[in-house]
Amino acid sequence: MSLTQIRFNFTASVTKSLVDRTGKQNHKSLLALSSGKRINSLEDDASGFHLARGFEASRRSLEQAINNVANAANMLNMASSGYSSIYEMLISMRERVLQGADDSYNTVQRASIQGMIDALETEIDEVVREATFQGNALIDGTFTGKKIQASAVAGQAFDISLAAADTTTLGVDSIDVLTGDNARASMTTLDNAMLVLERAMQSAGEALIRLRSREGNLRVRMNAAEAGRSEIEDADFAKEKLKHTKTQIMHELGFVSLKNAIAAPRQVLSLFA
Repeated sequence: MSLTQIRFNFTASVTKSLVDRTGKQNHKSLLALSSGKRINSLEDDASGFHLARGFEASRRSLEQAINNVANAANMLNMASSGYSSIYEMLISMRERVLQGADDSYNTVQRASIQGMIDALETEIDEVVREATFQGNALIDGTFTGKKIQASAVAGQAFDISLAAADTTTLGVDSIDVLTGDNARASMTTLDNAMLVLERAMQSAGEALIRLRSREGNLRVRMNAAEAGRSEIEDADFAKEKLKHTKTQIMHELGFVSLKNAIAAPRQVLSLFA
């Protein structure tokens, strides 16, 4: 064996490479344990990284669509609440009109009944003015042909239109009970107004049901996207813990071997001293 051969420590060089490799593996498994992800960069798994990002983008888009649906559902509930309040007032107005249709009431009594009806008309229009959502009036007839992005796909919006419920649209802004004949004619007007409002309430309710169905479908798809991402990207803690323990032991043993490999040539050279 020549001194040149002794000077170049092949064993130490190989051992150093192995120590570096196990060190990187140990760091990678430790990162997986701390982050909870098997893939933390393109270097870990380029194709898996891109697939996971695609699933994540899909999940987040679906999640926003679900938020849009929830927002629209709150809006429809607000509108439905306004419709219900107005419907109750129409019932009260019909009771007063039915009272005025009885010719046994005198002029003073009729004036009192008319005052109650006028107050209810004012309250109906007040409910319409207050029925707003995020600055948008809902039941004054302006909320028509609106689109809710209840899908993660472009061009698949959900159309919503809410009918007007003000006294002019319903035809109850001219209810008159000052005479029996006028009161009896007003009964028909109120019956028609209640039918219009019932249809508006039904339409809002059906839209809400469809939105809830859409929400359920979106949640299934979102969960599937998250499961796909997790399958590719998330770490198996038991497996990563075992890998970390193994590489840590190998790394420590590698240092011992490297120390011995470095010391071996020195021991040979000492023989020439």
